[in-house]
Amino acid sequence: VNPAFIVKNWGDRPTTLKLDGNRIRRGRTFRYGLRKNLDGTTDLIGWVKTTSKNALRISFSPAGD
Repeated sequence: VNPAFIVKNWGDRPTTLKLDGNRIRRGRTFRYGLRKNLDGTTDLIGWVKTTSKNALRISFSPAGD
């Protein structure tokens, strides 16, 4: 239910989310932010509003890919 993810060393790139192969637009059901770390790296923090009793395929990729 409503999973959240941290992707370390993502970089300063916007992201695209696919849920079971379908692109989910940023908004009420998909939110993300970038966290700058003291060591100069940037992590992606993403959240998806979804509920499922079955396995889901969730993928993040740089926007435009």
